[in-house]
Amino acid sequence: MFDVNAFVLPGDIAGQVSTLQRELGAYGFRGALISPLNPRGEAESYKLNEALLAALRRAPRGYYAAVAVGGEPPSLGERVRGIRVYPGAGVEGLRRGAELAEREKLALVISVRSAWGRPALHLGSLVAILEEYRQVPVVLSGVSYHEAIWLVSEAPRYPNLYVEISLFHQMSGLRLLVEALGPRRLMLGTAYPLQNPCVAALKLALSGLSPSILQEIGEKNAVRVLRV
Repeated sequence: MFDVNAFVLPGDIAGQVSTLQRELGAYGFRGALISPLNPRGEAESYKLNEALLAALRRAPRGYYAAVAVGGEPPSLGERVRGIRVYPGAGVEGLRRGAELAEREKLALVISVRSAWGRPALHLGSLVAILEEYRQVPVVLSGVSYHEAIWLVSEAPRYPNLYVEISLFHQMSGLRLLVEALGPRRLMLGTAYPLQNPCVAALKLALSGLSPSILQEIGEKNAVRVLRV
């Protein structure tokens, strides 16, 4: 399995990456896309992005970064596979992230929320980005039941949109998304360390979906879209 939604916090980034590998590995994850969690301002974003990339240079292959927009290092390097935009970045931040992702040929990872509760990002604000940057893979992260109607009624219109499922916990929710979007547009995430990795593993195990579909959601889609 591959985790497309893991985080590190300010502090010992190298130690956190090492712990993340151990914790995820215990549940069968072979890699992860890691971001600094909701940094405050460009200065902190830059500092955390740099520390994360330094830690990943010493990590095994399979672990990559989605750097926070606004603090991206001058040289992104081979361990970067995405640009992450948090709710507080607003429309300007979304566009900046999309432009950078397009230029660097990376995925744009958009967090609807970075904590439990109602989202700070309205999905209607994504439409212009999805339509203008059609060649950019957009991974929508942190969706929950608040976004369920939009995901089944609007999201299918945008073939470059993918959905990460770490916070989508409703009963039969994974089946609902498979029926609406198809298995090739869903990706597994844990939201580690906000959640225990067992939540993601159980979500697949209890879904009742076929092994081939679970392989697509659990790893194959991330490998294909993120080039990991």
